[in-house]
Amino acid sequence: MPSEIAPVPVVVSRKRAITLQALGGYLNTGIQIVQGLILIPMYIHFLGLSLYGFWLSTGAILGMLGVMNLGLGAS
Repeated sequence: MPSEIAPVPVVVSRKRAITLQALGGYLNTGIQIVQGLILIPMYIHFLGLSLYGFWLSTGAILGMLGVMNLGLGAS
């Protein structure tokens, strides 16, 4: 029976890892900007201005309530 060979871990220098993580963060931010530029006009087209505004307001209020915690969190 042949013995199984364990995979060799890939060693990446700390500087290279930080550089890759920074580039990944910038790429992620760029994708989010492009996504917003494409989707917001579509939302306004399909929902209309008033319903889109209501949707944004509702999301903002729910987000603030989630951050407030209202003393109901684990203690």
